[in-house]
Amino acid sequence: MRILLAIFDADTHFYNTVNLAWAFRAAGHEVYVAGPPQMERHVVASGLPHVPIGLEQDMMADVRTYPYDQLAHGTKWDIREEDPEVLNAEFARRALGVWYSDYSLGYMGHEEAVRDIADFARSWKPDVVLWDTISLVGQVASQVANALSVRILFGRDQFVRMANVIADAGEWDDYDNPMSKLLTKRLELVGEEYDPRLMFGDVTIDSNPSFSYDAWDLRRQRMRYLPYNGPSVVPDWLKVPAERPRVAFTIGLSLRQVDDDRFTLVSATVKLPELMEALGEVDAEVVATLDEDQITRVATIPDNVRIVGFVPLAPLLTTCSAIVHHGGAGTRNNAFVRGVPQVISPSWAWDEDFVARNAQRLGAGIMVDPDNLKPADVRDSVNRILSDDSFAKNAAVIQEEMLSYPTPAEVVRNLEEMVVEHRDTRG
Repeated sequence: MRILLAIFDADTHFYNTVNLAWAFRAAGHEVYVAGPPQMERHVVASGLPHVPIGLEQDMMADVRTYPYDQLAHGTKWDIREEDPEVLNAEFARRALGVWYSDYSLGYMGHEEAVRDIADFARSWKPDVVLWDTISLVGQVASQVANALSVRILFGRDQFVRMANVIADAGEWDDYDNPMSKLLTKRLELVGEEYDPRLMFGDVTIDSNPSFSYDAWDLRRQRMRYLPYNGPSVVPDWLKVPAERPRVAFTIGLSLRQVDDDRFTLVSATVKLPELMEALGEVDAEVVATLDEDQITRVATIPDNVRIVGFVPLAPLLTTCSAIVHHGGAGTRNNAFVRGVPQVISPSWAWDEDFVARNAQRLGAGIMVDPDNLKPADVRDSVNRILSDDSFAKNAAVIQEEMLSYPTPAEVVRNLEEMVVEHRDTRG
């Protein structure tokens, strides 16, 4: 079979899809990755062939300069909203409209990318199109090629959650909602008609803990999360057991690229040196992943803190007793699947606060309020986790659940059967 993976300008989102793509390759199928030109180095480094589509852009650089109240995360219509007094059908419609807007489509599905992927899909005729839930060109390719449309979640299914709110109010219409309207416009560019299956795909791949599940009448396929941290080398110091408890500190790859005080656990009021000083008081080795610019901000490095530019997170976490981070999907799932308790000061992007609250509710972590962040709170949270083994035991429960999901190889076999069904029903 021919498998087309559609991505956008976000390396961490691509990393979330690599193992499924390689599972298809290992099963004997041909796999291409269609994405913006600037993603070529990430795709090629993974060993997969890249098909450039659309314009070369720098989404993260633009986010740094874009007015916060005009970003999807800064508007009044925040897709993270959970308060039932606020989250009604009108709010949910507007929240979907923010994401399915010309601004978002400018990065995840601009016109040039839509035309390019449609042309490629018509000529190559993939049997399956895989797409990240916020990559808005995959739906077009699956319609053009009449392919099985496979949506891949990276976190909570926020689009489905908003659709649920609208449906519960009796106001959902498959043909008249923010998603259908924008998809219709994009499909018209390439002479195709809208189909409701395109909103959420024929099947949804979900590798997240079960507490993230949001019900909807969708075909879902659980898949085990296998960490892929990009091309990397395990350093010598990580090859030997730690002599004392080890704690990881990271703000994630995506937020490094944004590097904006509005978005990270290193905020306008809490500076990196203050956090490093507080973690210097923890009776553990702290491994902090910082880039060169961030390193220059730390004039004095505590004796127990090891600062590294980059280290692959998966092998690092196998040696860690805790991790401090911003709640990003890749970071937390690396920790969940390794059974590592987490201290999370959640960022703004998608579902970080929801995940942090649930990690705390389940006793597998501690949430530190990002709006009232104090270095001492981070230090005390780490000390609490290191001194109370219930956190590790509860993290192991989530780990066991995630390891029980089918492997990517098993998922590929299921998707192969779905392709046969798809051909039988759609021709």
